[in-house]
Amino acid sequence: MKKIRFPRDDYLKLLIGVVAISFSPLAVKLVVFDTNASAFYRSFYAALFFLALSLWNYKSQFSVKHNKWLIPSLIAGLFLGADLVVWHKTIIYLGAGPATFLGNSQILFVTIFAALVYREKITKEFYLILAVAMLGFYMLTPALGGAISQPYGYFLGMIVGFTYAGMLISLRYAKTLSGKSYPELLSLFALFGASAFIIGLYSFGLKNDNILVWDAKSHIIMALTALLCQTFGWYLINHTITKIPAHEGSLTLLFQPLFATVWGAIFFSEWLSGMQIFGMILALAGIVYHQTKYITKQRSAKG
Repeated sequence: MKKIRFPRDDYLKLLIGVVAISFSPLAVKLVVFDTNASAFYRSFYAALFFLALSLWNYKSQFSVKHNKWLIPSLIAGLFLGADLVVWHKTIIYLGAGPATFLGNSQILFVTIFAALVYREKITKEFYLILAVAMLGFYMLTPALGGAISQPYGYFLGMIVGFTYAGMLISLRYAKTLSGKSYPELLSLFALFGASAFIIGLYSFGLKNDNILVWDAKSHIIMALTALLCQTFGWYLINHTITKIPAHEGSLTLLFQPLFATVWGAIFFSEWLSGMQIFGMILALAGIVYHQTKYITKQRSAKG
């Protein structure tokens, strides 16, 4: 009988990647930039890092003789730009933990996008799961009062989940079109480059904000965030998540908002109320159940 190797190193690398990206919302609260500027520089520096990696791996990235990946990657960047603009605001308004949890509603929105793009069937059970999880997300949203009411904070969080799902589906489509010749590093460079462009356009054109602000400490923080979270963190996740059972990989990613909540409490005293904790548990229960059922369905379809 063939012995099954327990990929302990792969689990460790995946967990390190998840921990790395869980620190990203903290950077937004540590810089003097406004939320649009922090979103811009986060994308800008990430684009530079992925361009450098693409040039380092010149043969594998620039030898691809088609550009089928380009348009979907740019569209993914437009989704990401919108996502970061809103997400950075929710981090300031709601706190690192709740904002990151609300953004993880993308897991449910991805199912809806996949049904529209890939014609994947949505079961009636999913709508019940969706209702339970959305109720949990609403209960998790803090009631701050004033201009940032609970419904408004919840609405912003759902925008983050929706746009993040759009980004993931667009990248998935870029990879599907390219097959084995997918230039991943170049695609991610296009993604973050488009994100920086749309954020800059929004800030200068619509908001008339000057995002070209110099503060050495803030630039270092955003550059490190782009390097450690976007580049290093997602590199580990992308290169290990396919090496372990799919349902375990998907559920491991849910540690990101949990860690972000812990960091928010430790570094910024963002403690959750009893109602918020119950909402978090309710949302997690819905997502975990959905992910478990989805992976089981996928395995059954493959025989």
